[in-house]
Amino acid sequence: MNVHLGLRECIFAVLTVLIPRLALQALIPSRLDAQYAPKSDYGLGPANCFNSTLTATGLDIIFVHGLGSNPDTTWQRLVESKSHDDSGDPSLESRYVNWVTDFFCEDLPPHVQKNTRLFFYNYDSYWQRDAIQERRTRLGQELFQEVSSLAVKTPERHFILVGHSYGGLVIKDAIIQAQIFHPHRVVNIFQQIKAAVFLGTPHRGSASALQGARVAQVLRLFGLGTFPEIVEAVRYDSVELQDMHRRFEATSDHLKIVNFFEKRETARASCWGFCSGLVVKEQSATMDRPNAELIGLNTDHSGLNKFGERNSNYKKLRNKLIELAEATLGDAWMSHSVYSVPESTDSMYTERRDLSKALEAKLGKELEESTKIKHAVAIDGIGGAGKTQLALRYAEAHRLQYDTILWIDAGSAGTIKASFYRCARDLRLSVEPDRTTTGYQVSLKDDPAVHIVLTWLQNRNQLHGEWLVILDNADDFDGGVRDIIPSGVRGSVILTSRDKECVEILPPGAQQLTVNIMTPPESSSLLLRHLNLNTTEVPQDIQEVSLSICESLQHLPLAVRLAGAHTRSHCLKSASPEDDRYSGIYIDPKGCLEQYLRNYQRHRDRLLKDEISKRLSSYKFTIWTVWDSSLDAVDKMSSFPSRLLLTFLAHMDHTNIPEYIFYLAAGGLVSEPALASDVPQWLLELVSLDENGRWDRFTYDQTLQPLRLFGLISDSRGDFPGVAMHSLVQWRAKIDNPSGANYSWTLYHASFMAAASMQALAEPRHVLFRWQIVPHLPPPKELLSLEGGAIGLMCGIIGIMYRECTRLKEAEELIVHSIDKANMALGSEHPDTLAQKAGLALVWYHNCQYEEAERLLERVGEAQEAVLGAENAETLSVKILLALSLWRQGQYNNAENLLVYILEVFNSTLGPDHSHSLSTRAHLASVLFERGNWKRAEELLIPPHEWQERLAGVVHPLVILSMEHFAASLSQQRRLADAEECLAYVLETKRRVYGPEDPQTLETMVALGSILTKEGRYAEAEVMTADLLEMQKKVFGREHPNILTSMNSLASIFYHQERLTDALEMMVNVMETQKRVLGAEHPKMIRTMYNLALILFSQGQQTEGQRLLAHVVEMERKLFGEGHPETIAGMKDLIFMFTTQGRWLDADELLTRVFGSDSSDDLAFIREQYKKILRLDAIKIKL
Repeated sequence: MNVHLGLRECIFAVLTVLIPRLALQALIPSRLDAQYAPKSDYGLGPANCFNSTLTATGLDIIFVHGLGSNPDTTWQRLVESKSHDDSGDPSLESRYVNWVTDFFCEDLPPHVQKNTRLFFYNYDSYWQRDAIQERRTRLGQELFQEVSSLAVKTPERHFILVGHSYGGLVIKDAIIQAQIFHPHRVVNIFQQIKAAVFLGTPHRGSASALQGARVAQVLRLFGLGTFPEIVEAVRYDSVELQDMHRRFEATSDHLKIVNFFEKRETARASCWGFCSGLVVKEQSATMDRPNAELIGLNTDHSGLNKFGERNSNYKKLRNKLIELAEATLGDAWMSHSVYSVPESTDSMYTERRDLSKALEAKLGKELEESTKIKHAVAIDGIGGAGKTQLALRYAEAHRLQYDTILWIDAGSAGTIKASFYRCARDLRLSVEPDRTTTGYQVSLKDDPAVHIVLTWLQNRNQLHGEWLVILDNADDFDGGVRDIIPSGVRGSVILTSRDKECVEILPPGAQQLTVNIMTPPESSSLLLRHLNLNTTEVPQDIQEVSLSICESLQHLPLAVRLAGAHTRSHCLKSASPEDDRYSGIYIDPKGCLEQYLRNYQRHRDRLLKDEISKRLSSYKFTIWTVWDSSLDAVDKMSSFPSRLLLTFLAHMDHTNIPEYIFYLAAGGLVSEPALASDVPQWLLELVSLDENGRWDRFTYDQTLQPLRLFGLISDSRGDFPGVAMHSLVQWRAKIDNPSGANYSWTLYHASFMAAASMQALAEPRHVLFRWQIVPHLPPPKELLSLEGGAIGLMCGIIGIMYRECTRLKEAEELIVHSIDKANMALGSEHPDTLAQKAGLALVWYHNCQYEEAERLLERVGEAQEAVLGAENAETLSVKILLALSLWRQGQYNNAENLLVYILEVFNSTLGPDHSHSLSTRAHLASVLFERGNWKRAEELLIPPHEWQERLAGVVHPLVILSMEHFAASLSQQRRLADAEECLAYVLETKRRVYGPEDPQTLETMVALGSILTKEGRYAEAEVMTADLLEMQKKVFGREHPNILTSMNSLASIFYHQERLTDALEMMVNVMETQKRVLGAEHPKMIRTMYNLALILFSQGQQTEGQRLLAHVVEMERKLFGEGHPETIAGMKDLIFMFTTQGRWLDADELLTRVFGSDSSDDLAFIREQYKKILRLDAIKIKL
């Protein structure tokens, strides 16, 4: 009986296990069964949806499926289900859409399609049954190897990897592997992978993974061969995932990363009923890094990779992929295209349309008699005919047609070698150093650079783009030019030469184009362009004179160009720098042309025998190479130091060197002999003064004339005219060493610019020109490398100039050095040393380092009191800055008391109308305004009826402050149009007085944007504030308090536009930055927290908003007092919040504090009044 019982139990136990196992086997298919095995092969498989021509450069997009899936099912969705027919063919039952092949391929733009291939990557991660014991690192390594194998065939193509869910982790591992092994691989795919797109990838893991792993463990008990470890490895915040993510972040800075995440929960039916909710939450599917973009889709996890139609989710993914593809292809073209042309067409170049069209046509004809090259054209003509300019213009106009354009100066063996080395460098070709024995001349064709470039060109095949080589000045056929003619099936060659037989050195069938002299209309147009005239618009008499000159020069382009430059340089008549019309330049074109023609007709022999004329008659170089060849000639043609001046000018910003700098330096070098001692005599003569103490510009003008004539400099226009030079001329001139002299150009430049800066800083009328000086100042690194007695003085002056133009970093560096020099030379208590220290404190003040400025100013003030006296103007000026530093830190009482004392002293010693007294009044009024004491502040201001009189002379800051306060008063009265008009006038005044980018000008733009916001003109206010932010970032940097104030204003605009999310995001950013930069208790934090509280309350976060506003009101009460307007405004808004929350007792108590006990008759009154009066839009954000 026991035996039978035991047998039954065994049978029952076996059936208990066997039946569920059979059921599970029926439910869970095995990939060992051919019916359920994936149709796609493992590895990379092409998505053959369009015929993309394989090119050497291009893009491959690889799609990687997720865990337990395969390419057959991952990217497709069931869109139509049909009933079985009699045939039983399952293909007739349902219709699936694969969005990659059915939608995406069609949607790719044509220019992307022709350069792009699509691939699916299949790997075995099926874990439910008969699973392979696989690890993610191994899967990542296999993907890396597959991509590497693909890259070996086309090593210059780039990759974008797209991974769904677990596939994204495989991609990350593959990228890590690529970074580790790229030094050991023939092809570096690490740098070729340009972007990674993650579709619901669990970077931090998934909470559902643990449930899945437990299911797999249960299934394993039934003998299904599951692999729960691969699922468990992606559990949320697993150590393994964290380690991998850190490695990925350390290696993926070059990648563009896009994270897509699901916004909807995944139903249980979508994951076997084992999970529900968000399979991969947003915090797991995203990365907090600058190069990672975050996009949410309105779908669940299973819908991130399946699209049955072109819905909004698909379009978001498609558009992003196309954007990445276009950017990658564009970057690839830029990185692989080479434009090794060191020249560009002359600014006065006149298009010769017939020649340009002829060159295009001849280059379009393929060589039928030669297989060495595809196209070749020889351009011949006399010297100076314009062959080089024609070739240059073609290269510039057809830059996008060729992926490689190389320019070879074939004038000599030396220039040929130099050109090929430049081309090799630009092509990133490694050139072996020339190891030939000294005295042994290697042939051009055996030169390493020539050989490697010619070989590279010859090896370009049909997979590569077209290339163009221009051989310029190929006049000496025996000099090796024949040996450097490139060949290659993708190539075109242009050769310029004076020899008409130059076509013979090109392959058979090459085309030839002869460039003759210009036609009369062309040469006349070129000449008149130098005088800013158009041949179709000038009077007949000017055209006749112009044609006469061109006929005298036989219409040779180079001669006409130099005649134009000569005429232009001699017909400029500039007004005196002290004249109001200084910025205008008058040209008499007819008189200038007639004078040149008379000189040529009467003194032709002398002109042609002159060194310059000899150059004109036997010119061997293009208009660009004339710069180098002309330097030696400059010394011979004039007794003035033209070459020295060119080298000196090269130390400045080449785009525009205003001659007004020389005007200022002339006065500064006389005023400060210590600076003049470091300036050479020839430069002092250029800035000498006449008997009236004005700059005598005769020597300067005469010295410039040869430079203009040779084209080494050109005249620049603008409010402050001067000269400009090409950057290559600047480079050549800067390293020039005339006559082998040992000149210290940096010292000359520094002394000269210090003298000009000193004069510009001395008078308010030069304030606008200060911004013009800054680009020409020597950088601190150069200044600090100098030695000499006046170096400290130079550093101090130039440091102040940097400070006045908000270049605070440079200013601090130079002023600190100046203080060190002053300490050693004069002592730490000398007035000049103390003045420099005060200047450093002012730098810190402008940089909002108020505490550092305060500490230094206290020490300086004490020392100055001891040395100069307590009522000395310099001592009081330091105390004013100390008061402002206290004010900016919220120490209003101390700041006000100190300014009141200083004003009393100035009034009694200097008088109330002295500039020091007026400045102090302005500062004191500003402090009183911010404290809410408007009445006292108004008493200090200039009344409106005096504005016009005050504005007629030198505009004092107090006048501008008075106007700004008047505008604020108009705004308080809701006279917004009048306030806007007033502020617009103030803004224009500041732009005129201080300049468009001065911090004071920018402050007025902030106020004007506030008025626009109050007027409800939000779009205009947003545009103005956004522009203002860009200007401030340029002037101040990214975290300056002024920028944070503007961001605060922009957030308020968003608030009024009901863009609460944008407003909240920006306001939180501002508050966090302010805490870091200014500190949590800084007064500027009040406005930010106030606005943030209102935004939170408006967004429905009433409790958080009310608590924050209560904290703000308490801060205002402590800082300003309970009766201050700012405090009262905050308490009113807090009352509204209390009533909205139904906290009537709190509202009653606070109402009593604001309006007194008479206003608190009963709660019913409060409730009724606030229901009627206060609404959500009653809250006004602070501007």
